[in-house]
Amino acid sequence: RSCLILADPGCADAIRELVFRDGAVQDVETSFRRMDETVIPVSLSFASYGRQGKWPAGEGFVLDIGERKQREKSLQETAEVYHTVVENSLAAISIHQDGRNVFVNRRYAEMLGFDSPAQCTGRPFWASVHPDDLSMVRDRGLLRERQQILPAQYVFRQMKKDGKTEVWVQIRATHAMYMGKPAAVTNFIDITQSKMAEEEIRNLSKRLVKVREDERKKLAADLHDQMGQTLTAMHF
Repeated sequence: RSCLILADPGCADAIRELVFRDGAVQDVETSFRRMDETVIPVSLSFASYGRQGKWPAGEGFVLDIGERKQREKSLQETAEVYHTVVENSLAAISIHQDGRNVFVNRRYAEMLGFDSPAQCTGRPFWASVHPDDLSMVRDRGLLRERQQILPAQYVFRQMKKDGKTEVWVQIRATHAMYMGKPAAVTNFIDITQSKMAEEEIRNLSKRLVKVREDERKKLAADLHDQMGQTLTAMHF
């Protein structure tokens, strides 16, 4: 009879061996075949008080876990989507509680020169902030905790793992609940290349102004010398 109810005869044999060995099984997940031939996932518990031929005799109960399995599948799909989006994001993402990182994605670790996100987990969030920008970043964080309105994003510098290399970042931060506790969720965009390009443009502009000024001075000197020679010749 059990072989007819259990959808997998091999599973029936395994459960039978467990019952003979231990006298009972509890919350074993398997599948039953219904009268209409559909197969449903179930949780089986059974206690034996003897045997009938090659099968144990006893009593137990079966729970239909189809809805639970569907929920688990949905949660797994959601987790896979979340993992795909977060780990392949162009933005560096971190979550910190009580001043320490409790989660970072791979992009965050790469941005700061770490080998893996695990090296950043548990590390103080402020440890990577440039010393000259630390006060400003702290003040903004405190104001945000007090629900005061601030610009949605701002720019500051972070330091890489080597403690020497600066990384300019544009941050967007918000507060949320994580694992039942308040946390700060931050998104970083590395704008170091843009900052370097802006600095190069400023330097080029300064050099251009200097070149123009030098040319004007040279032209004025040439005109002065030429005019002086002409006036001297006219005098003679």
